[in-house]
Amino acid sequence: MNRGIGKYINYPPINYAIVAIIVLIIISILLNYEKYPITTWGFIFTPVLTILFIIIWDGYNSKKKEKSFYLNLGLEICINLISLKTNSELILNDLKDIPKKQHLNPLKPLRTEVWDLLKFNTPDSIFKNNLLGLLAVLYFKVTDINENIVSRENFRINNANTSYFSSEIEIYDKNLYRFIEEFITLLERLLEFQELKNELNDIKNLENQLEKLKSQNNKIKILLNS
Repeated sequence: MNRGIGKYINYPPINYAIVAIIVLIIISILLNYEKYPITTWGFIFTPVLTILFIIIWDGYNSKKKEKSFYLNLGLEICINLISLKTNSELILNDLKDIPKKQHLNPLKPLRTEVWDLLKFNTPDSIFKNNLLGLLAVLYFKVTDINENIVSRENFRINNANTSYFSSEIEIYDKNLYRFIEEFITLLERLLEFQELKNELNDIKNLENQLEKLKSQNNKIKILLNS
């Protein structure tokens, strides 16, 4: 992961040097060209202005991409919470009546596009307060969930008429319930960071979706303990 000056630069330094020279010419004209000719001080200030423009553009692009990252992160988490709630509803229905079912609805995998982006373009603010570590653990849990869903789906397609179908599907669903519980715990820990909550877009909607998922998953817990 590249950090520091130049991380977000989209143009070669020569472009900034040209801009710097143009600025110096304008300043020279305004101040009196004969008294302060561009050739006298251009060699001194052109590199300085070039570096200054690079730093300013770097900071602007960095902030812009950071805001875009948090916007996409909040959106992806919200979409995944909705998908998990739908999956949890299907799991609850399965666990209630698995012995009578030979054909189940497929579960929906979760999205990981933001994590893939984060691995190659990490905002500096993510390094504060171990946010990167928590996000990594959260998305590793998403990977566990997706692997369980894919494995369950392969089993559902290829073993629908076997005698052990119900018992195996029940194992998949119980494992998925456990993974969702762990995902909820990790997300709650992540949202304890006020800095992150301030950056995420539409945090109230995200928290509402989280509460809906917790309520739905709690129904599975009650069923499993009954």
